[in-house]
Amino acid sequence: MEALHLTAGARGSSRLVDTDEDRHELLEKVERALAPTVLAYCLMDTHIHVVVEGSPAYAPDALQAAMVAYTRLQNRHRGRATRALRGHVEFTRKVDACELARAIRYVHDNPLKTQAPLSPIEHPFSSQRAFSGLSYHGLAAVPRALALVGPHARWAAGDPPPPLADLEPVPVPTVRPPLILAAAAQTYGLPTSHLPGPGRSPALCAARGVFVRLGVLEAYDREQLAPFLGRSRSQTSRLAEFAPDQAVRMARTLIRDPGLCRRLLRSVPQASPSDARQPCI
Repeated sequence: MEALHLTAGARGSSRLVDTDEDRHELLEKVERALAPTVLAYCLMDTHIHVVVEGSPAYAPDALQAAMVAYTRLQNRHRGRATRALRGHVEFTRKVDACELARAIRYVHDNPLKTQAPLSPIEHPFSSQRAFSGLSYHGLAAVPRALALVGPHARWAAGDPPPPLADLEPVPVPTVRPPLILAAAAQTYGLPTSHLPGPGRSPALCAARGVFVRLGVLEAYDREQLAPFLGRSRSQTSRLAEFAPDQAVRMARTLIRDPGLCRRLLRSVPQASPSDARQPCI
């Protein structure tokens, strides 16, 4: 086994990311550079941790190239140099299953160290949810990671997640459609703004289907849901075919669990805590 714990970040006390759009943009570049070797990751405001299976002759340079591409794009968008990296990517080798398990757990526990601590599962920009069965985001090769850590798999996976929500319909809406849309997007690690767009990737189609199926369970009809996807009623109805039951239960869990829902609300523009339990008529 040859695995590495990579770390990269912004210079000094500056931020690496400001918005969820920035976070998705950086993770997309990391995925292009390092997939399918990524075993675990966690993106914080000032830095990123990535655990990969691979050689120090390749992986650090690949992550460095992704970071440089991200900062250049960010600076071009802003018309000035507001992003700067602190130096070359740092790495440590993990030579056995125990060391690798410790690295994965350490990476996932980073949100606990912030000024307003989050449990690892509440932070959507890490692979913790994928390890916990609450996300289908495919950046981290979770089965491969668990196979490599062997007897330490349960510890590396972190604390047990909340039980998945049911698929029972409710008589009246309990949450607004924008929150359902955000939950569907987070289930697949996608920006919420991409769901109404023209993209047709398998993950996008599945996330849209989750939104439709969960919206119907939450007592909305397809005509009410269609505008949130920018599609007709008939198109919206067909999207439900792409949503597996497990993904719908994951998305509903994000809405129903208090800690997960609080973080979800931050991704919904102009949302307030009351939106988590306020019907949209």
